[in-house]
Amino acid sequence: MEQVETDWIDDFESIEKPYDIFYKEPLSSIKCVVIRINTNNEIVHVHVKRIPIDNNKLELSQLTKAVSDNAKQYRLRDLMKYNFTLDPDHVRDYIESPASYDFLSPAPLSASLHWKDTISFFHDLNTVYATCFEHTPRHTRRIKLRRPKRHTRRSNKKEKLI
Repeated sequence: MEQVETDWIDDFESIEKPYDIFYKEPLSSIKCVVIRINTNNEIVHVHVKRIPIDNNKLELSQLTKAVSDNAKQYRLRDLMKYNFTLDPDHVRDYIESPASYDFLSPAPLSASLHWKDTISFFHDLNTVYATCFEHTPRHTRRIKLRRPKRHTRRSNKKEKLI
């Protein structure tokens, strides 16, 4: 039997190796930036952490757990998702004019967030921004509605007996 020559495959892989970082791959984690704002609309705290994800999907429960970290007086109000979905063919165009690309979009508060595959070199750019506002409990005064009491004359039973 004749042996198949595979040296050309190895040569191709060695030439292609430096360009592996420019192929799209699924994400393994997302950067989460939590911005806490007080009642005076001042930024109080900015916290950055990485959240692991599966199948390019960030579950809402994972996100709320990451956002709520010991900050019960803050409520999640807005989400923005930055998904860097640039194709490898357009990297040079992006470097020359980055303003013509927009990767930031609002995200719903009620559903899981889905991410598209990203060039592996740019995985660290994918971010979710969570804006949390200080929650002040509202104390409302309870008003009890009562029927007005009827004032009737009582007759004294003792007087009637005499």
